[in-house]
Amino acid sequence: MNRVGMSRVAVILTIICLIAGSSVLVAGQSQGKATPKKMNGTWSSIVTVPPNVILGNEEDVYLPELDTFSTSGTVVTSSGASVMYLILDQGEFMAAVGIGQGTWKFVGGHRFVMTQWRFLTDMDTGEPFGYMKVLSELKLVNKNAAIGAYEVQMLALDMETPFTSGGVPAAVGGSFAMWRLPIERLP
Repeated sequence: MNRVGMSRVAVILTIICLIAGSSVLVAGQSQGKATPKKMNGTWSSIVTVPPNVILGNEEDVYLPELDTFSTSGTVVTSSGASVMYLILDQGEFMAAVGIGQGTWKFVGGHRFVMTQWRFLTDMDTGEPFGYMKVLSELKLVNKNAAIGAYEVQMLALDMETPFTSGGVPAAVGGSFAMWRLPIERLP
């Protein structure tokens, strides 16, 4: 076989692999399969933030999020709250909150843990000044719904030193509910 023929075979095999791979991914998500050890797919979440000093809210705040879990154990999260006002001992910041990136793991009994990181950027200077580290535990209540709890820790750029509020590490905890988003066909 000549060089052109080999190139065509390579391109065809690559296309077949891509189609087969995406078909497997789509089939697993479109049927809403969530074996007790799987979260893969995209989920819509409502995060409840209780009243707290760090954000200055006096009542519960409800934030929408989209969470995408891969079969490899990574998670990407985007939030409806891309800007927040932070009241810390280190200062008050109007902060842009980045997309969350992290990992998830099955821990048994329809339960999962997840850790994700988000940049905090000072809106006045445009400079990143820290991270939000989000620790979560969640439980599947059925193949398309989950509930859970989270804790957000505010950390400096070294990813270890906590920001403080009232002399204690700045952390906010709350709860969330999630629903798997189905794949839909055009009408």
